[in-house]
Amino acid sequence: MDNEINYEDLLISALITIAPNKIVFHTNLQDQPETTMETIKSVFAGRVSECSGCTLCKNQQQ
Repeated sequence: MDNEINYEDLLISALITIAPNKIVFHTNLQDQPETTMETIKSVFAGRVSECSGCTLCKNQQQ
């Protein structure tokens, strides 16, 4: 068993701990590991969406 905790595990653990009503990803979902996104969408069914281009996202692209 790998003793190393990776970013994806930490992200999912944090989201489960705070149990948000809504999760909005302000990054390109294509840049995220598919298994991580599938897990988050499964755990938080109906509460996950992708930003369609807010000021925050536009500033990150520059």
